[in-house]
Order: sequence, then C-alpha cells, then structure tokens
Amino acid sequence: MDSIRVVTPGAHVPKWALRSSFSPDTTISTHATQSDAIAAGRKSLTPGGGLIRVCGLDGQLRSNIRAPAQQQQDTGPLPDSAPSKSSADPGPPLVAGANIAFSVLANASGETHDANEDGRDDGEAALTSLLDTRDGSPANLFFKGTGQGINLTLSVVLPALAAFGVVYLQGAETLGATYWTVYLATIAWSGGISVATFVGILGPVGWSAGHYLATIGGGFGVSSVLAGVVGGPTIATPTALASPELYRIFAPIPKNREGFLAIAFMLLAIVIWYVAVAGVATYGLLGLFLGAVVGVAIGWQAAHRVKTTLMRQAQLPGASPS
Repeated sequence: MDSIRVVTPGAHVPKWALRSSFSPDTTISTHATQSDAIAAGRKSLTPGGGLIRVCGLDGQLRSNIRAPAQQQQDTGPLPDSAPSKSSADPGPPLVAGANIAFSVLANASGETHDANEDGRDDGEAALTSLLDTRDGSPANLFFKGTGQGINLTLSVVLPALAAFGVVYLQGAETLGATYWTVYLATIAWSGGISVATFVGILGPVGWSAGHYLATIGGGFGVSSVLAGVVGGPTIATPTALASPELYRIFAPIPKNREGFLAIAFMLLAIVIWYVAVAGVATYGLLGLFLGAVVGVAIGWQAAHRVKTTLMRQAQLPGASPS
C-alpha cells in the first residue's frame, strides 16, 4: 500500500499543514505556503515514494501528486557541467507536447503531472518554455505578468479577501493557483479566446472575414470538446432560445455571401454566449474573467512567438542587422 501524505490548510491561514492522514492530530510539520508543504511531503516520502493528497483552502481534496520511488545507486559525484533536468528545459518540442498532453489527462483525473519532481506541473513548464520569447516585448511581459499575477491572486489575495468575507471565488479548488490550472479549468472559454486572440494579432495574409469566423468558431468548438475531456463546463444547454425563434431571426437575412457571413457571425456569437453562460454557472464572473485574461495572454504570446520565428527565418544570410 502506498505511503500517504496530506497537504491541507493549518489552523492559522496562510499556514499549511503536512499530515500523514486527514486527521488533524497526525500533523508532521507546518509551512508558510502550499508548495513548501508539498516539497516537504515529497522529501518525507523518499526513497519509497507514495501519494500526496493536496487540499484546497476549503479543506476539500483538489489533486493527487504521485511521488515515485527513488532507486539509491552509488553513481559517484556528477561533474560540475552535468545539466540538471528541470522545468526550465522541457526538451524537444515533441517531448514538450507530450508533457502538455499528459498534464491535461492528469488534470482530468484530479492529479498533477510532475515526472521530474521539481514541484511544478510539467505541462505548465513546457507551455511556458515553448511560448516564452524572453525579449521584453509587450506580449512577453503581459504573458509573464499574467502568470505571476494569477499565482499571487489565487494564492494570496483572494484567500485573504475570502477570510474576511469580502469576496468568494466560485470553483476555487478546480481553478487551482497557476495560470495553467485556470486555463485548463476554463478551457472551453479561455481556449476559444486564445484562438481568437492568436488569429486576430497574427493577421494571416489573404484571410477574409469567413476565414476568421471559421477559425474562431472552430477554436471554441475544439475548446468545448477539450473541456468535456478534462471535466470543465462546456456549451450550456440552449433553453433560452428555441428553434422557431432562431428561424425568425435568420429568415429575413438575404441568401447571399454577405448573408451567410452574417448567419455565421450570429451563430458564433450564440456559441460564445452559451460557453460564457456555462463558465459563469461554474466559476462565476470572477473565474470567467481570470480565464479570459489567461486566454488573451496565451493567444497574444503565441502569435508573437510565431511572428518572431517567421521574421528570423525570413532574414537572409549575410544581411545587415536592422
């Protein structure tokens, strides 16, 4: 049977307690942050490994982190130049993509994908590394600022406000404490916003309004499918607008190219509306706002990353720097 550690809020917020079970009298140590308590749990499970059950501020189980067993081998000291495998270096794009996929699947079952045991979700680390251009551009600064701001807001600001009854964040245990967990929780909404932001800023040459509508609509459609996979809210049941009412709306529209574009735009607006309704019902306006901010940050940075890569590839050998 696996050894168990439980990370849960202590008697005095923001202290976190590391326990050997869910019982309060099994406390092993207390820590200032949740991440410190998780790190202590990993250390206490070495070398046999085990399972760390992480609870949210409400005391409800939020995720499970598996600490694998470590084989003790006398390999001698490593040379000073030996690289360490960390979240800052996710490896080749295929490896990074695999880490993102495994992270999505782990999140769907309430767990965290952390194969390199650095205390950070490997999917989040891979996505951050793939998108980060480290060039100080507005897109990059907004992307980094969003990540840090989300972490501070969910870990410190909102819990403090909630303690005084000022604000209540609906679905806090699912939203987690990082931009990655917020993105996955609200993927039906934030994923579609990422696609819309990406194509809007990238501005592909030769694209018509139809191309944009099809891509954005497809983005929200795929995001809703992903939301179903990871357990997030998908498109809400359209009970407020019946089929005859839709017919009365679309019937007067002329049956030409402009008319079809107008229908496509209205259908896209309806899809976005129902996705937003589903999101508000699950996470409230505040949670939906956080998801939108994360979606814009990822879409903007992704577009900037692509533009930067294309500009570098377009530079001819021997060309003078601009």
